[in-house]
Amino acid sequence: MKTPTFLSLASSLTLALMLTIGCEVPEIDVSESSATVAKQQPAEKPAAKGVKEGYLPDGRLDMSGVAGEPPMTTSTPREVHFKDPKHGKLSRRDGGALGSVVEKIPSVEHKTVFMMIAYNLNIFDADKGHFPKSHEEFMEVYLPQYYPAALPLPELESGDEYIYDPDDHLLKIYRPEG
Repeated sequence: MKTPTFLSLASSLTLALMLTIGCEVPEIDVSESSATVAKQQPAEKPAAKGVKEGYLPDGRLDMSGVAGEPPMTTSTPREVHFKDPKHGKLSRRDGGALGSVVEKIPSVEHKTVFMMIAYNLNIFDADKGHFPKSHEEFMEVYLPQYYPAALPLPELESGDEYIYDPDDHLLKIYRPEG
């Protein structure tokens, strides 16, 4: 005769518990007060005519209210942030358990690309004796020769553009006017 194992004892105990507890449907209070509270919730603002819900009139994803997001791009260039590229923004905006996990993948990829661009600029300087002198030199000489894995650069929201600033040796992002 076999002695019962821990697993068989645990499964027998679980089955006995399920049979004694039962599966009853809980009753939910749907009184007047809870129904009126639900009706009093402010409705979401309707999107402007011709604008998709969750997007700004200029076509960018509306990231207002999302913690940790970089400022919106303007005509004044600012240093690029790893959360600027388009890929991953929907997951960060929608949030939730899956969104918080999924948002990390593109963020890590973008952060790695931008950190390696900054790192390889020092190698370019050591090799050539100067940093790229213009945006054109950055795009046509530096990136293809010193960091081709960054090409193409991560896709930005429509209307946003990258620009290399030779004064402070930073890759920046801006939105041209017009």
